[in-house]
Amino acid sequence: MAIEKTIPLESLKSHFKETALLEAASALLDWDERCYLPSSGGEYRAEQSAYLAGVIHRRRVDPQLDGWLHELAAATAKE
Repeated sequence: MAIEKTIPLESLKSHFKETALLEAASALLDWDERCYLPSSGGEYRAEQSAYLAGVIHRRRVDPQLDGWLHELAAATAKE
């Protein structure tokens, strides 16, 4: 695999792995809220969940994803 193809591919893999980790943390917070959260913790948990949802959304629509995909497509087309 050529170096110009490796860089955007590794960037994409890293980006999606980090996003998946955030999604897993969000799911754990949601599960904990349903199962064990004391009633006094609801407001703070809502803030945590909303914050993570925003971060995850921004990562999913990050314009850099388009750039990496175009770089990868261009590198693949050269082969």
